[in-house]
Amino acid sequence: MFKQTVGSCLLIGLLVFSACKKTEIDREMQSAQDLHLAETVCNQIIAIALAEAHAEPLVNNRTDSTDSNRLAVDCASKGLFGQVANFPGGTVTLSLDYNGVACADIDNKARQGNLSLVFTNNYWSNRNASFVASPSGYFDETVMVNGNFNFRHVGTDTFEVTLEFGKITGSGFSFAYTFSKQVYWTQGSDTDANLTDDVFVMEGSFEGTNRNGRSFTGAIETPIVWETVCGYSKIGEVTIVPSALAARKVIYRTNCMNTATLNLHGEDSALSLK
Repeated sequence: MFKQTVGSCLLIGLLVFSACKKTEIDREMQSAQDLHLAETVCNQIIAIALAEAHAEPLVNNRTDSTDSNRLAVDCASKGLFGQVANFPGGTVTLSLDYNGVACADIDNKARQGNLSLVFTNNYWSNRNASFVASPSGYFDETVMVNGNFNFRHVGTDTFEVTLEFGKITGSGFSFAYTFSKQVYWTQGSDTDANLTDDVFVMEGSFEGTNRNGRSFTGAIETPIVWETVCGYSKIGEVTIVPSALAARKVIYRTNCMNTATLNLHGEDSALSLK
């Protein structure tokens, strides 16, 4: 009888302790915040690099100069370097130089530094051609972007883009970010001298480590719609899974604004660029 009483008391004690133990609520937002920032600065690099590569006559085996007015609509000065006379034999670099002082770009954001597009042994207009875009001292507003953006031309206005060794650095923080995307140029590819009508649709997956050291993975569930003149994701839905935590969604349904919606446990919260 005594043993049964002790056993019952222990069981009741465990149940009471379990009931009173505080349940930790997952409110982690930093991974989604960092993803939102990384997507914003990297997607614009994708859009600008594709437009500039498409518009440069030399790397597309054209003799026209349809990109002659492009400098009027973005603030980077351009230059071709390398084996220009022999291309497509050898390597040519298309340099987009935003100079040392920030200038207002097509989306009214301040940019500075350099973005170099390197083409090797093939015209970009050919299917399966590729180039690498590398930022150097490149700032989008106050955020510096590093990494190798690898582009491959897989079909008409269709591209594969991957980011290797991606690093996003701001005031007092930095984090790692890589992705693999399928990019569709849905509007504006026929107007080389005008970036303002360019629209891209993006799908793919990503991974990274946020500024607090937590890793995350995820994928674009509803394709992202990106307008170069806007500079923010306008439509789309992304699922992100921080390490050891539940999946959550970042939802874009804005009209050219720097905000997104985080859906966590069925509740919506606002995300903005920080």
